[in-house]
Amino acid sequence: MRLSEPAPTLDVWLLSHSDTRSSARMRVFRQFIGDRASEIEAALAGRLHARENTAVS
Repeated sequence: MRLSEPAPTLDVWLLSHSDTRSSARMRVFRQFIGDRASEIEAALAGRLHARENTAVS
């Protein structure tokens, strides 16, 4: 018996080509995204105010 609907999830996958996966540019980009994952998730879920959305980019 289900008591409630399952909570929605937001999965984001970052794929890269094997030829560019180990490049410095991709490493820096992955680090940038990882450092800001919670901010990006909040923006995608619509939990940030308009002013804060500009700070993510």
